[in-house]
Amino acid sequence: MSIEIRSKDFSITDALREHARRRMRFALDYFAIDRFRKVKQVVVRLGDLNGPKGGEDKFCRITAEVGHRTVVVEDVHSNLYAAISRATRRFAQTASRDLARTAGRARLLLESH
Repeated sequence: MSIEIRSKDFSITDALREHARRRMRFALDYFAIDRFRKVKQVVVRLGDLNGPKGGEDKFCRITAEVGHRTVVVEDVHSNLYAAISRATRRFAQTASRDLARTAGRARLLLESH
């Protein structure tokens, strides 16, 4: 599984890149999402919606192939570190819920035959 960090309209510092990578790995490990190799690729996009104007306009968008679905979450905040942390938390919750739902459906199909 690869984690790709991209930015829009600004260059990513090493500290931001490491924070995003660390939070993403933590989310995947904590929720055991990658236990069965269900996550193929993760793309984390960071950006600033309003440029230098300021305000709650920095975003973190996470797109990942989880199982047979694509999971996309986004968070916007004035602090990019906070946006990354919140987006990775939401991603982990969404992906683990989707995997549990898929596993439940597969179990039902097996039991019905």
